[in-house]
Amino acid sequence: MKTDDIFYQIFQTAPKLAFELMGESPPCEYEFRAQEVKAFGFRTDGLMFPRSDNPEAPIILLEAQMQPDEGLYYRILNELTTYLRQYQPPNPWRVIVLYPQRSVERVIPQLESILAFCNLYRFYLNELPDGESLGQEILSLMVTSETEAEVKARELLQRVQQELSDPFEQNNFIELLLETVTRIFPQQSKEEIRKMLELVPVNQTRFYREVKQEGRDEGL
Repeated sequence: MKTDDIFYQIFQTAPKLAFELMGESPPCEYEFRAQEVKAFGFRTDGLMFPRSDNPEAPIILLEAQMQPDEGLYYRILNELTTYLRQYQPPNPWRVIVLYPQRSVERVIPQLESILAFCNLYRFYLNELPDGESLGQEILSLMVTSETEAEVKARELLQRVQQELSDPFEQNNFIELLLETVTRIFPQQSKEEIRKMLELVPVNQTRFYREVKQEGRDEGL
């Protein structure tokens, strides 16, 4: 399955997910963005920053690793220390690495010391518990087989529609779910995926009609 930036889309939609994985409550609201380290000519895969000026709220470096990489932890250590050297943030830091399963991880002799310095957390998507938050369920969906993905996606769609009352938030999660399922079935178009999940076109939803009517009212 082609993953690309889908993981970062998930954390942009559900920034609290990082703290859910670590078993913590977010100290404030967060935003997700890539950060350029200008002096060294590279851009981090993704950093989560607190929206407030709380110096105790950690900065989180996120890494999704779907293929074996012998040099991953050395690269993470380099990215983190380079970023800290250039920006010198007052906040503490955390590192989250996502693997599809344990067999992808490549353990190195210096791992324990790197884990300690980086405050590094490792999560294996096929081991995430069922029935957790919508964000965690979408992460788990990414490593689900095609034979199970359709059923799980339908169940997750029902949860999104039942649990999210805000129409904008609901629409964001539905689009994220649609994008995730499209990556699982790359041979099918988005329209075919919509039919599979029995999703009506956006311009036929009540949310779309209400927003369109509000626009007309404001125009009048």
